[in-house]
Amino acid sequence: MRIKSMERAPRIEYVRADLAPQWQDIATAPKDGQMILVCLPRIGMLIVRASWNRVHGYWVNDYEGEGGISRPTFYHAGDLWQPMPAPPETST
Repeated sequence: MRIKSMERAPRIEYVRADLAPQWQDIATAPKDGQMILVCLPRIGMLIVRASWNRVHGYWVNDYEGEGGISRPTFYHAGDLWQPMPAPPETST
């Protein structure tokens, strides 16, 4: 049995809302060393991976233009974060 498009539309919107990134203010980002995604609106909405360096007390990321992993990174008001997505499942 085929689902009519009228019946399918609300389900699609529910799934889209569930999968949509939940960007939050950088001030609320966890500082426990876990890797997160950071969005930088001031640099063309660039998205980088970052983690808090607990020893030195600053963020580090893997974007060389922002200092890379060897220099501290300082995020500003307006920068956003979200948890890293789960890795895709592999089918073997």
